[in-house]
This record gives sequence, C-alpha cells and structure tokens, in this order.
Amino acid sequence: DRDVTGVQTCALPIYWNGHLYYFPSNDVLKDFAVTSNSISSTPIAVGRNSIMDPGATPSISANGNENGIVWVLQTKGWNSDDRQAVLFAYDARNVANELYNSEQNPKRDRAGIARRFVIPMVASGRVYIATSGGIDVYGLLSPAPAASGATAHSVKRSRMPH
Repeated sequence: DRDVTGVQTCALPIYWNGHLYYFPSNDVLKDFAVTSNSISSTPIAVGRNSIMDPGATPSISANGNENGIVWVLQTKGWNSDDRQAVLFAYDARNVANELYNSEQNPKRDRAGIARRFVIPMVASGRVYIATSGGIDVYGLLSPAPAASGATAHSVKRSRMPH
C-alpha cells in the first residue's frame, strides 16, 4: 500500500489534540497540524529516528489534552533477521524531542525479540508491547528526588510470558 505522497507503508496515522502523527516506512515520525477541515501540507515537527519497513503506527498517552506522549515501536522488518524491539517515547508537543527509548538503559529496559506490525498499547499508566517471548510492560519507576526538589521518573520494563 502507498500513502497519499506515494510512499509505500504499512503504518497508520493517529490523531490527538489537533495533531496527526505519522511514521511511514524508511522515514521519521512526522507531526502534521490539523485545523478545521485541513491537514498541513508539510510536517510542523519531525522526529530524529528512522524506522525501516514496515514503519510504525503510533499510540498516544495523555492526561486529557495535556502531557501527551507519542509512543512508537520499532519492529521486525520484512524478511529481516530477528532483532530486539525498541520502544520510543516522544513529546507530543514537539516530536523532535525524544523523551525515552528502551535502549537508553538496555540492562533494565531492553525489549524482547520484535514481531511485525505491533502497536504499543497504553492502559492504566503502562505501555504494553508484544514480543516473541511474551508481553513487555513498561511503567514508571518509583519517583526519585531531583536536585530542584521536583520528582523525576524513569521507566521500568517487566515481562509477562505467553
């Protein structure tokens, strides 16, 4: 299948709060503005990480119209060797800002072996991804005091076998 620009893709866009997020094959995450009955012809922001075939269908977590996070999973490409899935989190206000990826702390957060066409599922403050060995579950670690007195959170992965 090809998208409206003629790019071959298996990914779908997702809408949230006046934005359309799209991550086609062999490209980067794109954020298009949606106003009235139109979509901007060029992205208002783009991510920095490229994902090969098959692209990625994003998911959104948010507190209503605030604190949006765009979740994307790098999966297994067509006819490619097995590889680890990589979960990415981007700031929904500006997808050029990567908030997290599961390879930042691989000892703690590395995902299982990727499957094809997996979409991150967000529920009850956690992100779930299907992998070859089960379902990986990501959620907040206990708050750690920050130097400014604010609280900082990190993400922790656990595995649920099939």
